[in-house]
Amino acid sequence: MSNKAGGTSKAKYDASQKVYEKENYIILKVNSGKKVGYIAYNTKKEWANGHTHLDSFDMAKTIISNVIKHKKPKTKNLYLIRSHARLSDDPAYVRYIEELIATKKSKGKQEYRNRTF
Repeated sequence: MSNKAGGTSKAKYDASQKVYEKENYIILKVNSGKKVGYIAYNTKKEWANGHTHLDSFDMAKTIISNVIKHKKPKTKNLYLIRSHARLSDDPAYVRYIEELIATKKSKGKQEYRNRTF
């Protein structure tokens, strides 16, 4: 693999190891400098569109469980909700998640006004 300087570069996540596997989903523990993180990945999808970066192992497991069971995410965090769509390979569930995101975005733009008489 070449980099722009003309040399070779190692894989971005040299210090990664598989720490969990369920059905076609895996969780990789990643050491990136001083930070430890997790990558949840759907092995049925291309890497670019089938993985998500997370700070917590438990959150990665929860998202995988939700995707497998087609559950609605309880979080309000849009990144975590998007992670559900990235990991899912079910078009109907992905549409459901995208609609959920659109609804949450539109709710944030509603303006409240006190009526004056």
